[in-house]
Amino acid sequence: MKTIQSQAKRILEYLKAGNGITPMDALDLFGCFRLGARIADIKKMGYDIVTERVKVEGGKYVARYHLAV
Repeated sequence: MKTIQSQAKRILEYLKAGNGITPMDALDLFGCFRLGARIADIKKMGYDIVTERVKVEGGKYVARYHLAV
């Protein structure tokens, strides 16, 4: 549980710095395989997260999350 909390906190700090994050970013930067779950944790903390679909290499779409302004 401690790792999950620290991942959520690190991701939240990244978002607070004005960055958006995709699942690949989360894996590369934080070793997080379940970004959607960490985003849900951050939402439970009371933060407003915006989700957008972005097209990535290969023509697939992934979620990109950022804090609402």
